[in-house]
Amino acid sequence: MKSHGAGQISWDKRVNFQRETTLEETRPGLLQWAKRLGEPVGRLAEVILEQKAVDGLRPLRALIRLADTYSPQRLSNACERALRFGTPCYASVKSILAASLDRLPTEAAVDEHGQTVFRFSRRGSDFDPDQIRDATN
Repeated sequence: MKSHGAGQISWDKRVNFQRETTLEETRPGLLQWAKRLGEPVGRLAEVILEQKAVDGLRPLRALIRLADTYSPQRLSNACERALRFGTPCYASVKSILAASLDRLPTEAAVDEHGQTVFRFSRRGSDFDPDQIRDATN
């Protein structure tokens, strides 16, 4: 960092700061930023910006900041999951990350509430009701 006196910053630093500020304040800049974090993040950003009822800039900034809390890879996985299950919004992505659902395979079977469907290793018919009753007495 070049210093040209008390409180002065070099021209290069000012240009980079202005570029960063522009990226954070404009729709195209935020979209470009999101696409750099991953293709699914960029697609979800486009969906957020297409919604007419919402300004889109605030949730998009919040979405991009999730990459600081979680990794860009996890954010990308969470966006992919939100897009796949039809919940393309910031709140959904944040919930996916908080519950670590981004670490589950996207192809995992889920029920109508979005909960993972678990299968037991043994069928119910494998259990003898008489043996269960005897064990509890």
